Amino acid sequence: MSSIIGSAEMLGEGMLGDLLPEQQRMVNVISRNGDRLLSLADDLLALATFDQQSWQDLDSEIDLRTVVDESAHAVASMLATRDLGVTYAMPPEPVRVNGEVVGRVTSGGYGFAVERSIAYAYLPPGMAEAGQAAEVEIFGEWVGCTVSAEPLFDPQGSRIKA
Repeated sequence: MSSIIGSAEMLGEGMLGDLLPEQQRMVNVISRNGDRLLSLADDLLALATFDQQSWQDLDSEIDLRTVVDESAHAVASMLATRDLGVTYAMPPEPVRVNGEVVGRVTSGGYGFAVERSIAYAYLPPGMAEAGQAAEVEIFGEWVGCTVSAEPLFDPQGSRIKA
């Protein structure tokens, strides 16, 4: 692969004489595709180095945040050498009960009228009982919370619709 990329560079720089415009265009295509192929090979080698033991059984549920974080970490050094803009779409903040992620926050913020943070989340029916202790991950830290029977600032449910 290095030989192909190097030869294309030499041809493109005119080391063996001037090229016709059509020949120059084809050499540019060869160079670009060689770079893509090399990049693909690098990416495949990076993926092959993942520690197979760190992956959970694929038959069970996995936390997408963990997968995205591990994937981003694995390719961070490679991305640093490229002129790419990369973003990661993360799933909403997880909610856990008894150490197990059981739901996701759908919306939230600070309730100035009640002077505390408020988060709405979907939880399994058995864990959505008023008074249930839980935790929400906020900026990488787990914060304790309690399930409320009704919205703190809308007790009649007039503004909250299912």
